[in-house]
This record gives sequence, structure tokens and C-alpha cells, in this order.
Amino acid sequence: MDDSVYRDLLGITEEIEGLLALDGYDDRLTPLVARRQEIFRSLVDVPLAKEYVLLIKRIRATEDKCMALTREKMAAIQGDLLAMTKSKRAVAAYGKHV
Repeated sequence: MDDSVYRDLLGITEEIEGLLALDGYDDRLTPLVARRQEIFRSLVDVPLAKEYVLLIKRIRATEDKCMALTREKMAAIQGDLLAMTKSKRAVAAYGKHV
């Protein structure tokens, strides 16, 4: 059995990581995530062999990077939302002349 399934999974995961570093990636991200889900569904039939361990570790490391990028983006969005909320409260309290 070849390792093409794991290599495909690694390639898609790395592509997702690259997109997460950009802004305005949503339309390209959705099909990649769907493809990744399809590959995971097909992994049920793929035997797990020791030679795939390095690929799986690389996939896992890339997933961790993706999660870190996502957390950073979420924190930035939450900060922006907080700033908007504070701004709206200030306008409500003091008017637009503040």
C-alpha cells in the first residue's frame, strides 16, 4: 500500500495553513476542508503502518499550526468587536462629539 492518501492529506493541510495566513480566504478554504473530510472518511479502509508515522506527525504539526493561526485571527476579531462595542457605548453616552 502506498502512502498517497497520507501525502494528499498533508498537502491539503499545508494548503489550508497557507490560506489561513492570508486575508479573504473563505471562498478557497471551504472546498479544501470538504476534500480533507473526504480523505478522513476514506482513511477507515487504509491500514495504519509504521512507515506512515512520520507523515502523520507532519500532518499533526501542520494541524497545530492551523489551530494557532485560527486562534490568532479569532483574538484579532474579538479585539475589533470589543473596540466597536466600546465606541458605540461612548457615542451613546456622550454623543458623536467625543
